[in-house]
Amino acid sequence: MAKGRAARRWRFVLVALSATGILAGYLTAKLIRFVTGRPTISVDYAAEYNERMRPIGLDPNANAAPYYKDAFARLPDMPDDVFRVGRLWECEPNSIQLKAVKAWLASSDEALQLVQQAARKPAFWVERSTIAFNDPASMAGPDFARFRGALLGLRCKAEFRAMKGDASGAWDCILTICRMARHMEAGGRMEINLGQTAETLAYLSAFDLLSRTDTDSSLLREVQRQFDEISANKPPLSFQGDEILLRDAMQRYFTDNGKGDGHLVPGAIYDDSRRRNTPANELAANATYLRLLFTAWVHPSRQRTARALAYVVESAGQLLAKTPWELHTRDKSHADWLKGITKGNYFLRILTVDETLARTIEGFHCIRASGEALVTTMGILRFTKDNGRRPQSLEELVAAGYIRQVPIDPFSGKPLAFRQVDDSFTLYSYGRDFDDDGGTRSAWGNPPEGGDQVFWPVQERKK
Repeated sequence: MAKGRAARRWRFVLVALSATGILAGYLTAKLIRFVTGRPTISVDYAAEYNERMRPIGLDPNANAAPYYKDAFARLPDMPDDVFRVGRLWECEPNSIQLKAVKAWLASSDEALQLVQQAARKPAFWVERSTIAFNDPASMAGPDFARFRGALLGLRCKAEFRAMKGDASGAWDCILTICRMARHMEAGGRMEINLGQTAETLAYLSAFDLLSRTDTDSSLLREVQRQFDEISANKPPLSFQGDEILLRDAMQRYFTDNGKGDGHLVPGAIYDDSRRRNTPANELAANATYLRLLFTAWVHPSRQRTARALAYVVESAGQLLAKTPWELHTRDKSHADWLKGITKGNYFLRILTVDETLARTIEGFHCIRASGEALVTTMGILRFTKDNGRRPQSLEELVAAGYIRQVPIDPFSGKPLAFRQVDDSFTLYSYGRDFDDDGGTRSAWGNPPEGGDQVFWPVQERKK
């Protein structure tokens, strides 16, 4: 009996050890497969990107892209000494700097005229031959460097024309920058960000021009009409291109089991981490790898990440309709809202999907407010010229037909602040601190310093 019980115990122990060994072997094999897993780059999303981003019913003759390409091929590089000049208003009349700018503008005149013609085309679309998330050159359908060069060239040309007394030519250059921005803002986020930069440049240049020149009322009315027209014809912002680009990124960070699922690859996020922060020593590198190995092990699957990605992009599109003030009343921001969706998803967080989309959305609201402030300022100046006095309120400006509607501040939910000040007026937004600081100047009232975004009067720049 005792021998039988002992034999049974040994058999039980042997089975348990065998089972433990098999389980340990299985887990070890699974861990090895997990650690050694590699992404499978199986899809080139270029065709889908082209299909989604192509304007509906695009007429090839109405597409600005080939016209820009021709113009940029003729545009000479801007020399460093011209690039560093800054505002031409600050240069002495016979200075070397001003002569250098004049020479460059003369050499680029033909190209900039072609840019102005291209900007008048109603559509802009560049076909991509391939898409690779980690290769920016694959997405550089528009020549971003040349685009930026043309924008700076047009700003210089506008100031130069204004200094020569050609207000109409100066305004045409600034309106061209706005039209170029409209073309860029129809693309993915890289194009959108360049478009937002261009539009900001246009508005800054326009306010500068208004403050330094005396544009007659009839020209001002026509320029205001064109700004209104450009704004009304701007395509809505869309993040569809970003979703496709991020799906390409997903196939570079996840394995593929052939059924549309897979796991986050530890090596991929470790390599990404090394590119962003070089470990101090080998011990730190090993600790980072172990931490990221655990992160990859518990990370949501490829399918769940794909669903989260689609949801965050869809939510970003919907959040465009929500002003910063609307979310502030709920103790939220655009970034808070999107971070709530990406929480727990390391892949989406390391690509800063929530932060970059939120910055683009907030930039959208700042730029829209700037555009409405510019048109409103033009209306106030026209009203003053025509009536010999300033309007008492923005409502009076609307009633007299000088602007279409009272501009609403996205950071207060109220009309932009308009006040009479001595022999002038002030027009401003509350800015990102969401309170009225009485027109104290700042860059959009960034906390903790606060302040207001003052559009008028234009601040004099230090030489």
